[in-house]
Amino acid sequence: MKDKTTIIPSELGKLLGTQLARPTIVTPKIIEEGKEIVRPDALQAVVQLAQLGQLTKIRKALEKTGKSLEKQEFQGELDPRTLDATDELQFITFIHDFPYVPWISAFFINKGPNAARVAINRPYDQFELGVDETRTVSRAHADERIRTIFYVCDPGETASIEVTGEY
Repeated sequence: MKDKTTIIPSELGKLLGTQLARPTIVTPKIIEEGKEIVRPDALQAVVQLAQLGQLTKIRKALEKTGKSLEKQEFQGELDPRTLDATDELQFITFIHDFPYVPWISAFFINKGPNAARVAINRPYDQFELGVDETRTVSRAHADERIRTIFYVCDPGETASIEVTGEY
């Protein structure tokens, strides 16, 4: 019995010392009763497009499932923090650091001496928090929990913000 060697087409060029051109697939036209019918490669593209549509639906369903699972992760734990706001935008995140899960709600108290601006998850969506003012932000029924808190004061001002989150 002779030894059989399998040569992978991509390796053939290396063996021959030349660069091989990529193979081109030519699909002939299919004509029935004098009319051209759909070519197999066109049919394959349509099938692949349909599969892609199904995969998109599955991905969206999984994202929704992930969000509903996130809502069920509520542990009833409190997480008090003090945020020292300056005129430089700062943030604190909860999914990459302790508690490693987003907060369900947050209760803010600005202890002053100046007003501050606070944003949840997006730095541009800020609300004003005056001195001795309180604010409760609840995301209990929202699709997106509190993952990041941004905070900043006006130039030259500072504020101490006490925030207690619940996760």
